[in-house]
This record gives sequence, structure tokens and C-alpha cells, in this order.
Amino acid sequence: MHVLAEKLLCRPDNFQIFLDDFIRSLKMHHGVRAVSPLNSLLENEGMMLDQHTSNNECLELLARVNAIFDKEVSSIYRRTVEDLQKAYNASRSPFSIFSRIGPIIFWPVTISSDYIMMLSERRPEALAILSHFGVLLHMHNEMWTFGDSGLYLTSSINRLPWARLGKLAAVAEYVSSI
Repeated sequence: MHVLAEKLLCRPDNFQIFLDDFIRSLKMHHGVRAVSPLNSLLENEGMMLDQHTSNNECLELLARVNAIFDKEVSSIYRRTVEDLQKAYNASRSPFSIFSRIGPIIFWPVTISSDYIMMLSERRPEALAILSHFGVLLHMHNEMWTFGDSGLYLTSSINRLPWARLGKLAAVAEYVSSI
């Protein structure tokens, strides 16, 4: 948790450098699943995430990834978005083992190494998903672990040249309104 908070809050001025650091952090969080004492706690947290009703924050994003022609890539993104939606759902509930922060920090642990690789390649779809994670972070910006990191993520991704062509502007506008 502290490593994630450090990457989100103590960031360089350059977004590309931040993204490289953040991806290294995601790789480290991904490795947390291999640590046996934490694995059972994470499994319990994962079961808790499945018990919440959905508000469909990621519904449009899910529709977009389902429309990707390459079914293998679509499947990787679909699992990532579904896990992100679970984090949205559970972050509104007081029933998490870790507290309200648990579902949010659970997402970086559950994402696949394939998604992390696509993010490191700066694929627009992977960055769009990360932007939606930024929205989740911004919804909880009162927590010391997140602060303004959600706004930073979404606005930085929105400033990328390809983002102006898509619907990410709406995501950044939404975050600014929260």
C-alpha cells in the first residue's frame, strides 16, 4: 500500500516517467499474489469484491473492449475492467477486510501481467482503463494514500494526443466535477 501511495503522490513532473515508475510498481504489486501469507487474505478480499452490486461505472468501457477485434486482447481487457468494476462496487461498502482502501489497492494486485505489458506499450485501450482507475482514486481523494493522484492520472492521460480523438475527455471532465 505504501509503495502504491508513494508512486501516486511523489511523482515526477513528466507523465511518461511517472507511468514507467507506476508500471514497475504494478509489476511489484502483481508479485504480491505469490507471497503465501498474503495470498489467503487476498483471496478472501477477492470473494468480498464479488458480493457487491454494480453501479456500472465501467459499462461503456466494457462495451468498447468487447468490440475489439482481437479476442485474446479483448479478453485480457475485459477481465481487467471487470475487476476494476468490482473495486468500484466494493469501495462504496464498509465490509472490506482492509477497510475502504482494500478494494482500491486490490485492483493493482489482481490485474494480469498481460495487461501490465499492454500498459507498458502505451496501448490506448490500456491507458483508457488506467484512466478509469484514476476516476476511482479521485472518488476517494480524501484518503491520504490517494490525494490528487486520480485527477493527475486522468488529466495526464487525457492530454495524450490520441486521447483527444476518443471519449477520454468525458472521463477527465467527470473527474473534475467530483
